[in-house]
Amino acid sequence: MREVIKEVSTHEIINEETLEAIFFSIIRFQTSISNQCQQSYEAFTPQIETIFKEELQVFFFRDRGKTVV
Repeated sequence: MREVIKEVSTHEIINEETLEAIFFSIIRFQTSISNQCQQSYEAFTPQIETIFKEELQVFFFRDRGKTVV
């Protein structure tokens, strides 16, 4: 999950490319985790979702004044 957060935070502006990179990064992470251990993934899905939502809010709202292209 740290990899996803690190990858998301490297983007300077919010545009289509940024959104696509965030989306695919999250998908890669979730696929990787679910493939490793299905039971653990299902048990921790709500916590993972909460962390992602919080981190994405921080990312998107820090750039509130910047133009979305």
